[in-house]
Amino acid sequence: MRVLVICSKYGPEYSGPGHRAHSMYKRLRVKYGVSCSVLANSIEFSDNDIYDYEGVSVRRVGQKIGALAPGGVFSKAVNHFIYLANYLYQGYETLKVLREGRYDLVHTFGSSISVNVGALYSKYKNLPLLREVCNNGTHPEPFLPLRLNKVIRYRFGERARVVAISRRIGDFCREAGVPENRLWERPNPVDEGRFSPGGPDKPALRKRLIKFGRDDIVLLYLAKFSPGKNQAFLVDVLKRLNEKYKLLLAGPVVTGGQFGERDREYYSNLIRRLEDEGLCDRVQVVKGYIKNPQDYIKLANVYVFPTLFEALGTPMLESIACGVPVVASRIEGVTDCWIREGRSGFVCGLEPGIFAECVERAALIEGSVLETEARELLQRASSAVIDEEYYRIMHRLRIAG
Repeated sequence: MRVLVICSKYGPEYSGPGHRAHSMYKRLRVKYGVSCSVLANSIEFSDNDIYDYEGVSVRRVGQKIGALAPGGVFSKAVNHFIYLANYLYQGYETLKVLREGRYDLVHTFGSSISVNVGALYSKYKNLPLLREVCNNGTHPEPFLPLRLNKVIRYRFGERARVVAISRRIGDFCREAGVPENRLWERPNPVDEGRFSPGGPDKPALRKRLIKFGRDDIVLLYLAKFSPGKNQAFLVDVLKRLNEKYKLLLAGPVVTGGQFGERDREYYSNLIRRLEDEGLCDRVQVVKGYIKNPQDYIKLANVYVFPTLFEALGTPMLESIACGVPVVASRIEGVTDCWIREGRSGFVCGLEPGIFAECVERAALIEGSVLETEARELLQRASSAVIDEEYYRIMHRLRIAG
């Protein structure tokens, strides 16, 4: 089976959905002989390119006719024309790729011009489609410019499936008109080969990777540095905990694209605050993409997840799978679906004192309870379970119609 994966972003550009797609298709190639090529748009890059990314052929359509202008009445009118020009240009480049290749299935991740055009093309050509809805607010129906969605309604036929990565996203898709028999609600797969209880002990991992010692209680947060991820909130939490609690923040700073300046400023302000408040001895920042997240999770005592909004939050699942409790902000249909109070962690509001209290309670959960929670999660969300269902759906879509 030959699949065209279409993503809004793909490696080496930072992208959670792109990374998961890359990992999944590496597994599907080994397990089931599924091959894939990738077509991606970009936020960070503004050129077109063809390159190899870890053995996968990628064609990037990053070039645009023009950049959207800041707000204002005049700018709003101009932006309609700029977006239409970009849609036509990137749409044309996308159609060239679709027509050149002989694909058995199109699999889209995220929301971008190429993602939308690929979904529309698959409908027109009766080509099997898997459409992943990975983010809050991403409509399952492919977007058309000039408000044509109000005139031309997209219907998901028997050769299409919408994949929702959380109950929250699933409910949104149902409200948007996706039929129940065209919807697959599932978590992002957890690689059980890397994320499971056991392995190197915490002291050994800490000695190799971080500055904190065996007796410290380490709180970990893996996320790109941006306001929505809310790392700054954890500084307020840490100040309410005693000196044995330490905080490890790890993740990339996206410096290019639409939000590059915002994220750089956010990161700089965070570092400056740690220095001004004398917290550098209790906080360690690892800047950059983390290629071995399992090691960082396993050296931690508690995984903290204070995000302001999230479609799922895969590191939350990976931490539970490793037997590390999670304290998370309350997001209905997301965190409350996976964290079992007092067993795999706690869900609470974003008030520093309450969050700190939950951290202290999570650090006391017994290891045997955490291991039981890990095994139960992997029975539902391991890559083996999710990959098997993916392949079964792909096969059904291919023979349908």
